[in-house]
Amino acid sequence: MTEIEQDKLLSKIARLYYLEDMSQDKIAEKFNINRVRVSRYLKKARERDLVEIKIKAPAENYQALERSIENTYGIRECIIVPDHDNPKDILRDMASALSNVFERTLKDGDYLGVNWGLTLKGVSQYLQPSRKIEIKVVPMIGGIGTIETGIHTNSIAKNFADVFGGISYVINAPAILGNKRAKHVLMEESNTRELFELFKRLSTAVFSFSDLGPEASYVKYGSISEEELQYLESLGVVGDINLDFVNVHGEHVPNSISERVIALSVSEIKRIHNIIGIAYGKRKGEITRAVLRGGILDVLIIDKNLADCVTEGN
Repeated sequence: MTEIEQDKLLSKIARLYYLEDMSQDKIAEKFNINRVRVSRYLKKARERDLVEIKIKAPAENYQALERSIENTYGIRECIIVPDHDNPKDILRDMASALSNVFERTLKDGDYLGVNWGLTLKGVSQYLQPSRKIEIKVVPMIGGIGTIETGIHTNSIAKNFADVFGGISYVINAPAILGNKRAKHVLMEESNTRELFELFKRLSTAVFSFSDLGPEASYVKYGSISEEELQYLESLGVVGDINLDFVNVHGEHVPNSISERVIALSVSEIKRIHNIIGIAYGKRKGEITRAVLRGGILDVLIIDKNLADCVTEGN
């Protein structure tokens, strides 16, 4: 028997067994072979990729937990994705959820604001919208990290624009400057002034937020020193929203660092019609509760681990 003839036989036996529910005994009788050989043929069909077995696990249903968070904090929508051992799988699920939200809320010509960081970088790489939307993507914060890392706000703005078939703007300023004077000078430059004017047109914003600790990206990339970190902790800061440092109630905490930050503030973000926050991981528990208590967002996309942290800390 040639290999082609054998593959035909294997396919025929596999079809009878898997698709027509014929027993191995009946197949053996039909082809005048014994049952052991039928079993071997079925195994060989799988080994040759003539049969592909998929087990579809039931989708996790977090509706009760989502509704609890919505009611507790008065937000429009909470979307919870499953936990995975691999963060890439979490980001992929979050990207799917975000794509769905965008397709319901964005239309051609809308302005979308984005910030920066590893979470948005990952999510932007997995976005798969079912249709193109001619959006205009605007960075809501100056640059942190290099373009090469992909976490820079300009990189993320471009990712979102490319995926949806829109255009992105570029901010030519760092997020944290050396002093207030330097900020004043940059705020007078045409590029910065134009972007801050565009902020008024934002209909939707998506941002990640960070806890205050050594794992925060702005600490890893040296934008904030250990001494400055301790200083912020002493003021009761639990994390930041677009580099606006907040307390457990989601309220801005006056500090010397904010005086030299180029970014849209929390009070300015609140004026945007659709505000989407996205985060995952247990270490984001306290800052997520702060964001929710502060009434800063409309839609929250988080993983199950973080959702449990949020509800346990009510």
